[in-house]
Amino acid sequence: MSILVGLTIENEMKIAVCIFCRAGSKRLPNKAFLDLAGYSALGLLLQRAKVIQDIADVILCTSSETEDDEVANLAGLHDVDLVRGNLKDVLSRIEIAIRDRNVSWVVRVTADNPFTDFASLRNINLSDFLRTDRIYIKDLARGLRWEALSVASIRHIVRHITPAQRRHTEYLTYFYTDNDNMINAGYVTGKGSSSSSFTLDTMDDYGYLCKLLRSKVLRDRVPSLTVEELMKIASLHEPHRSQRSLRPNISFGLT
Repeated sequence: MSILVGLTIENEMKIAVCIFCRAGSKRLPNKAFLDLAGYSALGLLLQRAKVIQDIADVILCTSSETEDDEVANLAGLHDVDLVRGNLKDVLSRIEIAIRDRNVSWVVRVTADNPFTDFASLRNINLSDFLRTDRIYIKDLARGLRWEALSVASIRHIVRHITPAQRRHTEYLTYFYTDNDNMINAGYVTGKGSSSSSFTLDTMDDYGYLCKLLRSKVLRDRVPSLTVEELMKIASLHEPHRSQRSLRPNISFGLT
């Protein structure tokens, strides 16, 4: 059962799911390879993405740096496409990913959300969002959400972004929220919201996720756990609130 109440995805509105990962996290180095119930965190995320490979292109996007070679190797192991590009310029990796693909939307997912609910993408009718540039999920625990960005809006940002801003496109969401005068957002409402967090950004986050997955019954089926099941497990524990990323000191306004 999905977290979204909705319709079905339209075949002609094709999507690319871009999963962003790099090894050099400052708060939790090499978190992509931390063990979660026998899977690396990134491996678990890629495994969960298999539920939408029939309706979307799944692409692992990492940097061209040597330190990310091990990240890149997981693309082949999990049968997903691979894009490598500039470490700081995340937007350039999206440009490479969509360059030769006939897609209308990019679904942006970060590797610190290993329990992203990919299955919910099946329940969105993208034709309902023809005048929308960004789709996000309201009222759902952090670590389960994704956001969808229209290819048209991405190209608009590419045309108007400054070289200084290019180095901060890891924070791509701010280019949408800070420019709401020219970019339209729409949302879908999460079903079964929670004050907890399932993201993986600190060692405290890692300890919490390991605690949730202690049951052997769960360990055997972690890649297929639904949002409802995760919420039920979390309800048995103290809610966990992850540390939020610090916003860099730069303007995200577009001219």
